[in-house]
Amino acid sequence: MAISKIVIIGGGFGGVFTAKHLSRRMRDNVQIELINRDNYFTFQPLLPEVAAGVISAADAVVPLRAMLKGVTVRQAEVIGIDLVEKRIDYQQGSGRLDNFSHFDHLVLAMGQQVAVDRIPGMQAHGLTMKNLQDAFTLRNHVLNCLELADVTTRPELKKKYLTFVIVGGGFSGVETIGELEELISRSLRFYSNVSREEIRLVLVEFAGRILQEMPTELASYTARKLVLRGIEIMLNTALSSVTVNDVTFSNGEVAPAATVVATVGNGPSPLLGQLPLELSRGKIAVSRDLRAKGHQNIWAVGDAAAIPLSENPDAYAPPTAQFAVREAKVLANNIAATLQGKVTKPFNYKSKGSLASIGVQKGVASIFGFRVKGFPAWLLWRWYYLSFLPNVFSKIRVLTNWILDSSIPRNTVRLPPRVEQGTKVVHYRAGEIIFSSGMHYDGLYVVLEGRVQIEVEGKQWTVEPGGFFGEQTILAGIRARGVSKTLEDSKLLVLGKKDFLALREASPDVKKLFSIV
Repeated sequence: MAISKIVIIGGGFGGVFTAKHLSRRMRDNVQIELINRDNYFTFQPLLPEVAAGVISAADAVVPLRAMLKGVTVRQAEVIGIDLVEKRIDYQQGSGRLDNFSHFDHLVLAMGQQVAVDRIPGMQAHGLTMKNLQDAFTLRNHVLNCLELADVTTRPELKKKYLTFVIVGGGFSGVETIGELEELISRSLRFYSNVSREEIRLVLVEFAGRILQEMPTELASYTARKLVLRGIEIMLNTALSSVTVNDVTFSNGEVAPAATVVATVGNGPSPLLGQLPLELSRGKIAVSRDLRAKGHQNIWAVGDAAAIPLSENPDAYAPPTAQFAVREAKVLANNIAATLQGKVTKPFNYKSKGSLASIGVQKGVASIFGFRVKGFPAWLLWRWYYLSFLPNVFSKIRVLTNWILDSSIPRNTVRLPPRVEQGTKVVHYRAGEIIFSSGMHYDGLYVVLEGRVQIEVEGKQWTVEPGGFFGEQTILAGIRARGVSKTLEDSKLLVLGKKDFLALREASPDVKKLFSIV
């Protein structure tokens, strides 16, 4: 029997657990490849605790290669899928080289992306809570606000730095604001010029209550506990706009704020718009066996899929880790059944309940119809998610951090990540290749010192100091067609691709200078 190749796109709960179950069941009979932009799996329920400094960022992630024995893991960005040719195009490496993989069966598990562009200014000035970088950035941002508020002598700036707005009253929003309030309150001992009364924490929810997935009793309990801790809850409210200095609520209030965090606004991956697949609510429409409608070898799982739970057209699987893990097992079994010529089975799962941590060792839980709140629910939350961590070392580290956090002060060291500059200066020795055919330019290159030789289709020219190159490939959306190399030791200014395109659109003179020839 020929070896079938199964390619999985996405390294979240759905993709990773699908690969895991397939590897356990059919490792010797199939070739499994997982493609993801990062080489690690992020345990998203722990992100609020990373943002609050309860656990370290490293303890919320696990290397994919360590989790997926017998699976080929490829760190790359998928840029196109040809369902007819059964081909996936992707870019990887610093040179953004194009490569491709073929598949016999394809699993789409890329989840959803944060879409906050519906709120004016949110894209530019807001933060999100979707991945590890978001959590790390939020923690550093909050600590920086405390630092600035402690030393400023301007009341209006202090008010801005000490106002924190969280948008979304679901699990992520409630857990995020609960953990942030605890981080801030426990850190104030180090900031003598900041009092708790000066801090404003606001949870904004468009609906009439928070935690709509929870029973009303537990949602009301959560709201009471948050309010007792000084957290404002604005129901039936949305954000109208965000600027660098303030936020405007739908009720007309304008409040100074340096911190706005969106935990809502998920939208489909742009990749889905390129595929000839039927969509439902912005997700891939699948039959109950998780196969994309109209296709025999295309499957979808997790947040990327609209998975019907019954014949009721309004009953769909919720986008939670609990469901994604169960979907992954059914999907792996169905792919195995298809390859063996057997009948697939429908996905049929009923939630066992839900849990939420609200900070200060309190939580809420609805498990098998039983409702638990306070400290017992907080312990249940920790036990449940600890059991989900994929290896014993992660469990030990996280458990140790949880125990220590109850008895020692939070670490308030601000460790900003290294951010790649949009504009930077790079150095090359004489004779070095800058770009060769097939590579993607990452920006506009301006020669400051030295000389660069360009050769395209047999033609050669030299770029002297003050000259530039790379704009044509960016504007045309193509790869390099020739070779650029230094003729002597050279120094170049690189204007990042996004910055270059933004500058070109903002200025007619720049647009005229940089036009497609």
